[in-house]
Amino acid sequence: MDDVTDMSDWPRPSGDELPELYEETEGMIKRANGILRNHFQVDSSGSMDCIVFDDAGQDDFLRALDADHEVMVPLFQKVAGLPDREFERQYGVSGIGQRLKGRKSSLKGYEPAERFAEVLSDVMPGSLNLESIFYTFFKMRESDQRR
Repeated sequence: MDDVTDMSDWPRPSGDELPELYEETEGMIKRANGILRNHFQVDSSGSMDCIVFDDAGQDDFLRALDADHEVMVPLFQKVAGLPDREFERQYGVSGIGQRLKGRKSSLKGYEPAERFAEVLSDVMPGSLNLESIFYTFFKMRESDQRR
């Protein structure tokens, strides 16, 4: 299967309400698709490609986060259910999203990033299909904008 997933027929929120948000999110998803495929195992045996997180460790997540902070930090926060407040409550690190997303240099060797990657390696399910990952990301970003 090629690097670009055709997402045109996947369910998504209405683009009429927040068109700029959906356009930006679509671009983020295209970038995330390539990063997920490059940094994690892809299972193409079923009807939909699945990203396999089973054997992924802290270093795998850290490399994926480091590939594009602006995309992968919010994607993993939303898919894993770890917004800033929840991450601080459970793991004692405040403002994890802003600390990582806005960082201009590599995340390697940066303790909060390493902690976030370690937590992701523990909490992410064995595998998720790409449609679930990206639709969750769409819906969570939409929900954040409506608040």
